[in-house]
Amino acid sequence: MVAVILLALFACYRVYKVYFDKTPEVVTVPDISQESIQTAFPTSSKTEVKDITHQIERVREVQVPSYRWYSTNQAAADNRAQQYAKQDKADKVVKTTVEKTVKDENGKDTDQKVIENDYYAIQLERKHKIKMGAAVVDDNHYVTLSYQNRKTEYELYYSPDTQKYGAGVSYTVAQW
Repeated sequence: MVAVILLALFACYRVYKVYFDKTPEVVTVPDISQESIQTAFPTSSKTEVKDITHQIERVREVQVPSYRWYSTNQAAADNRAQQYAKQDKADKVVKTTVEKTVKDENGKDTDQKVIENDYYAIQLERKHKIKMGAAVVDDNHYVTLSYQNRKTEYELYYSPDTQKYGAGVSYTVAQW
């Protein structure tokens, strides 16, 4: 029984590492239309594109960018933004780039250019969840393992006391 639980935990961990623990890609979006967002994120569904568009609009209006760097090396700035976004568990990173001319001590323009990068970290709704827990029903103890996809949750029950298995399905009726 313990081996089965440890195997299930290891499988959940591997699925998480392979599919969900990835460094987000940094993408430049020319404008905040749904068409340009869909072009920038071709694998995203229409619902995700709508959510990304809404979040970018809200973030630009309400708060400052998640990260801002001035650099002469675009690749190094993108790499650092990816590292911070991974730490914040962001799903997508959108950047806006403006090239500025460096001024000397007298306030005159020089030949040197610096790149101002604004990065917006976007966290989308997590659609898949794997849960483990315990339940007690009529003095019977059960180990539970469940998988949730959006609003539907599938549950498996195992009782080490009686060696019985069970299954269940739940649907989220309201959320806030």
